[in-house]
Amino acid sequence: MLPGRPRRLARERYVGEWSIAFTVNVFDRQKIFVDDQIVAAHVEMLGKATREFGCVAPIYCFLPDHAHILLMGVSENSDLLAAIVKYKSVSGYWMHQRKLPRWQPSFYDHVLRVEEDWRNQVWYIAQNPIRAGLAQNWSEYPYTGSIGCDLHEIVAGYA
Repeated sequence: MLPGRPRRLARERYVGEWSIAFTVNVFDRQKIFVDDQIVAAHVEMLGKATREFGCVAPIYCFLPDHAHILLMGVSENSDLLAAIVKYKSVSGYWMHQRKLPRWQPSFYDHVLRVEEDWRNQVWYIAQNPIRAGLAQNWSEYPYTGSIGCDLHEIVAGYA
């Protein structure tokens, strides 16, 4: 393991009906997620990766220099680690082709415990733009959404 890189859990902890919150950072925290077209391309790439590996993303939030992504496996064969690795790989190549800053080499993850309510994590991520001073309400922020779920329905219990 290289210094400064987060430790990964055993591979089997990423396969199945888990909920895992990922944070991926742009190298040197450069602000690239301030452009509608860049974010739209990333949402499309994230959607393809989630579908390929049997996941949904109840919420994603692209802040200017990083992204929060909650992935949930929908079957015992869902592979959340493969989905985030595929997303980072494909989007990293896309960024390279356009001479945009690259991703930091790794990412952070938080596997939600069985007793944790994943909706609490959705609410926490939805509040990030407010904490960062980018929006007054989670629904105002244009770079928050979901893939395979209805985010407004999920957050309705918290608003």
